[in-house]
Amino acid sequence: SGWENHQSSAAHIRLLQETREARLERIAQLEANVRGAKWKTKFAPSDNTSAGSTSAGVAISVKSHIGVARVKCHIPDDLQSRLMILWVGAMIKGGCNVITVYPWTTEGLSDNNVRLLNTLVTVVRSLKGPWIIGGD
Repeated sequence: SGWENHQSSAAHIRLLQETREARLERIAQLEANVRGAKWKTKFAPSDNTSAGSTSAGVAISVKSHIGVARVKCHIPDDLQSRLMILWVGAMIKGGCNVITVYPWTTEGLSDNNVRLLNTLVTVVRSLKGPWIIGGD
């Protein structure tokens, strides 16, 4: 499972896509669970679908000894389930901006994905310092 993979990973930073969790109380519980395993995770809630399911949702996890902070930048509300950025105090002196992105998977370069990628470009251009992007 994803949790077992998390526990056994040698990575210090993980960029996650398709977390599919929209319930804020459940997200708080998931964040508490990973703290117990010496990880800090910030989730962006997924979207609820018209079919009664969830879609998207992204997260960034770091080992608990690494500092993290939210980055002030504008991500439209309807894209927050697909794009997240944190400053991570690791990799280089002064830290690094870490971005996770999850485009719509079956749409190719649809209007949705072009808008998401344009927002990503705008966010990256606004950053101070280095950045890394991971996505699916």
